[in-house]
Amino acid sequence: MPQSAAGYSRGRSILPSVCLAVVLVGLCALGRVVAREWAGIGLHVDEAQYVVWSFEPSFGYFSKPPLIAWTIATARYACGESDLCVRLPAVVALSLAAGFVYLIGQHLYGPRVALWALALFLFAPLTAFLSWFATTDSLLMLAWSAALYGFVRAIQCPDREGQTGWWLVTGVASGLGLLAKYTMGWFALCALVYLATSRRYRHLLAQRNLWMGVASAAALLTPNLLWNARHGYPTLAHTAEISHLDRISPSLLRALDFSVEQFAVFGPAVLGIFILALPGLRGSLGNPLRSESRTPDSTESRRLLIGFSLPVLLFVLAQAWLARAHANWAAPALVATTLLTAAWLVERSAYRLLAVTLGINVLLSLGLIALRPGLAAAGAPAWLDPFTRVAGWDRLGHAVSAALDGTPPGTRLVADERGLLSQLIVHAGPRARDALIWNPSGRRLNHYHLSRDISREPCGRFLFVSESDRSAELREAFEHVRAIGPLQLPPAERIPQRRVLAWEVHTPTARPAPAHPPCR
Repeated sequence: MPQSAAGYSRGRSILPSVCLAVVLVGLCALGRVVAREWAGIGLHVDEAQYVVWSFEPSFGYFSKPPLIAWTIATARYACGESDLCVRLPAVVALSLAAGFVYLIGQHLYGPRVALWALALFLFAPLTAFLSWFATTDSLLMLAWSAALYGFVRAIQCPDREGQTGWWLVTGVASGLGLLAKYTMGWFALCALVYLATSRRYRHLLAQRNLWMGVASAAALLTPNLLWNARHGYPTLAHTAEISHLDRISPSLLRALDFSVEQFAVFGPAVLGIFILALPGLRGSLGNPLRSESRTPDSTESRRLLIGFSLPVLLFVLAQAWLARAHANWAAPALVATTLLTAAWLVERSAYRLLAVTLGINVLLSLGLIALRPGLAAAGAPAWLDPFTRVAGWDRLGHAVSAALDGTPPGTRLVADERGLLSQLIVHAGPRARDALIWNPSGRRLNHYHLSRDISREPCGRFLFVSESDRSAELREAFEHVRAIGPLQLPPAERIPQRRVLAWEVHTPTARPAPAHPPCR
C-alpha cells in the first residue's frame, strides 16, 4: 500500500476512537460541573485564598507558585465571580490531561489501549475529586501529562529538527508545571533516570535540543525564583515546612496509611494491576493471564511508563514513612499508572477484567457525587458530611458586609486569621477587597503577612472581626475600641452557624513604624 494510502487508512481506523474519546471527556466534564453545582459545595479555605491571590497578579505567593492564581483570574475575567467560574479551570485542566493520556496511549500502543487508559484516568477517584475543587494538583496533572507526551514524541522522533520542537513542548509544559506546583520537579528526575538507564535513548542526553527544552523550563520558572529571593524564599520554606522533613520520625503506620490511601485515590483495581504488571513481581507471582506479546517496543514502552510512575510512588511512600505525606502528593503518577494498567490488560485480551476495573472506578466516582444528598436523605447528622465545614461562609459574608455598610466611609475590614480573612474577602462584598490581617506577633506565616499586614497601614478606622474574644488585646493596641457584638445569620438546615465577634477600632496606641507618618 502506498504511504499516503496507508496514512489515510490508519487515520480512518482511529477516527471512531478519537470521536468516542472526545464525547466521553465532554460528557464527563459536563456531568461533573452539574453534579458539583447540585451538591452546593462552598469554597474551601484554600480555594478562597487562591481567589484572593487572583485579585493581585504576581509572580509568586507565600505557599504556592502563581499559576493557580493566574488561571482563576483568567476564569473570573472570562466567566464571572461565581464558584462555578472559580473552579472551572480544574475541570478544563483535567479534561485536557485526559486528552494527553489518550495521545500517549495512542502513540505507544494504539487506539484501543488509549481509549481504555483515558476511561481509567477520567474515572479515577482522584480525578473525580480534583475536578470538584480549585487546586494546584489539577494544573499539575495537565502539565505532567503534556510534558510526558512531548517527551515520548521527542525520544521517538526520527529527525533532529522534529525533536527540537517536541523537546520545547516538554520544557514549556514542565516550566508551567513548576509554576503550578514544585512537585513537577520529579518529572526531570524521572526523565534523567530513564534516559541514563536506556541503551536506546541514552545518547539523547548529549544532544543540544534536549537542553534547549530544559532551558525553556528554567526560563519560565525564573521570575518565580526571583520573587522568592526578593521576599526571603517563603514558598520554598513553606514547601519544606509542610513536608516535616526537619522532624524525621520513621513510622511504618504512616507508610501503611499512605499506601491504603493510594489504593483509594487511584482505584484499588488500577493500582493492584499496576503492581502486578511490574516485571519483578510478574516473574515471582507467575502470570495469571495468557502471555503477552514481547516486542522490543512494548517492553521499552512499559519501562518508560514504570519510570514515570513507580519512582514518584516510592519517593512519596518514603516521605510518608520518614515524616508525612498527603494522599494527593503522588498524583502525577496516575498518568503513567493508568496507561500501563490498560496496556497490560489489553495485551492479554483481559477485557472482562478491564471492565471490572473501570466499573470499580466509576462506582467510586459516583459515590462522591451521591455522598452529600445520600447522607441528607438518610437523616445522618451534619457532622458526618465532609463538605459541611465549607458551608455557610457566604451567609457569614453577608452579615459582615452589612456591618461594613453601617460603618463610616473608608472603614477597612481586619481579621486575625488567614482562613477567616480569605473567606470574608471573597464573600463580604467589594468593601472587603482591601481587608487587612492583624499580626501582633510580627511573624510571617501566610501570604497576608507579606502583603496585607495592618502594621504597614495602621492609621484609619477598622472593623475588626474574629472568631475569638479579642477585647483585651484590642484595648491595648488601639485607643478607641467599640464592641459591636456577634455577627451571624440564623442557622439553616445542614449549614453550620458561623459567627464572628466585631469591633470598631481606630488610632493605634503604639507609634507607627518610621516609614509611616503619625496617625491624625
